[in-house]
Amino acid sequence: MKRILLAGAAALALSLAAAPAGLALPAGRATDAPTAQPPPFAAGAWVEEVIADTPAARAGLRAGDVIVAVNGRTIADYADLDVAMAASGGRPLAIEVERGGTRLRLRATPVLAFVENPYADVQRRWVLGVSHTEYRMVPCREEPDCE
Repeated sequence: MKRILLAGAAALALSLAAAPAGLALPAGRATDAPTAQPPPFAAGAWVEEVIADTPAARAGLRAGDVIVAVNGRTIADYADLDVAMAASGGRPLAIEVERGGTRLRLRATPVLAFVENPYADVQRRWVLGVSHTEYRMVPCREEPDCE
């Protein structure tokens, strides 16, 4: 089964095999390979990868961009981006992005796709077609290899 990571608070993944025709993002390679590590403790949704032939790719989003606002509302993290996508209802969005110290304004229209969370629950959601990796701090007492 091919999986493509999408924007999502739980690092959602699109399951192309589980989606009916017309509701999944097209298969494809990323338009950009990650070129940098996410800024430490930066606000916004850092774009790790842009999936080819998606609204994000057509809008001009690139790996390394940081989505800082959607329709004028501040995006602090991927949870905020999920809320903005759900509220869009598939309507075009004004997306503010920081790229190399410059703020850009792009437009994209989310598409409805089936996404699968880490617990294998499948849901229909509005998505752009960007990926990210979630990190969480683990206390040393929970990690056997911690020194």
